[in-house]
Amino acid sequence: MRFLLAPDSFKGSLSAIEACEIMEKSIGRLLPDALCVSMPLSDGGEGTVEIVAASLSHDVAYIEAEGPAGSPAGAPFIRVNDGAVLIECASTVGYTLVEGKRDPALYSSYGLGLMIRRLYEAGHRSIAVGLGGSATSDGGFGMAEALGYVFRDADGEQLSVKSGMPIPGLLSKVHEILPPEPYWIESLSCTALADVNNPLLGDSGAVRTYGPQKGIPAADIDYWERAMEHAAGRVVDAFNGIDPNAPGMGSSGGLGFGLAAFCSARVQPGAAWIAGTAGFDEACTKSDAVLTGEGSIDSQTFYGKVVDEVRRRAEQHGAQVEAFGGIVEEAARQRYDAHKNIRLHCITPPGQPAAEAMSRASENLSRAVEDVLRKYYL
Repeated sequence: MRFLLAPDSFKGSLSAIEACEIMEKSIGRLLPDALCVSMPLSDGGEGTVEIVAASLSHDVAYIEAEGPAGSPAGAPFIRVNDGAVLIECASTVGYTLVEGKRDPALYSSYGLGLMIRRLYEAGHRSIAVGLGGSATSDGGFGMAEALGYVFRDADGEQLSVKSGMPIPGLLSKVHEILPPEPYWIESLSCTALADVNNPLLGDSGAVRTYGPQKGIPAADIDYWERAMEHAAGRVVDAFNGIDPNAPGMGSSGGLGFGLAAFCSARVQPGAAWIAGTAGFDEACTKSDAVLTGEGSIDSQTFYGKVVDEVRRRAEQHGAQVEAFGGIVEEAARQRYDAHKNIRLHCITPPGQPAAEAMSRASENLSRAVEDVLRKYYL
């Protein structure tokens, strides 16, 4: 029997690579002759480079950039099968770089732009950017400044994320946008791998949906939304064809929008790109069943997350999917009832407190996998 192991991380408790290892050991205990292929996946967020490197058996390299507050940061990248370079925004604008202090008014995406520019200067002309896990909410304007774009206010004064001006104040003053000289961006091929499908603006946009968890005070949400809307309007005026309400534009504090506007990036679901790059379809055709999972299988899972991408691809190949979650919401069970090739399994024992479930995720996942094997595969 052949199993394809393709989980996302169980956020806060297990990495995707660790989840693969636990699944493989559990299968080995009950089915010692089974063949397991590990293919850890991601939707573009933190750890994406490491995960894809593991799936492809590629080496990770590093380039010097800077974090959201301007401190130095070594950012990982890998070369993938089509010659492109894969990076992740979390390595330059991520939560882990701000030591738990969430204050997006002080943080910018400048470091991501610096990384893209340095990779370009090193000869890389095709770059895929994994989005997710950002501490910033600047619409990609900091990134654009590092790429060489110039922003001016109505008085002709140059604006800069390095000036100390709070981000919403800066966004509200953008009046004129000047491209880099020379315009090297036109020879760059860029892909933005969105971890969510939210637009930039509105009730489901970057500020209103994700601003509070990034640290934007409730009293500032309306002001920040107006500032983002103003700055986006100036971008739309400068770059015809940019739609701030397209899916994925609100990813990572508006970096989906920023990459589309300032790098002419194609914005697409990260899970789909990563699964395709890792060779999921070919591996799936050789498998009897696919094991996947994530921390919470819920209403968001249907919108481009790893579990749903695995389900969709496996369905095309007639493979059974066993999906494990630390939490499995009833809405997800009802939604997946229509798909006969996927079964959902909550790994957390009834009544186990959340903190204990997080600390015992390894044990819980192992037990749940073995229970499924006994029920369906022995």
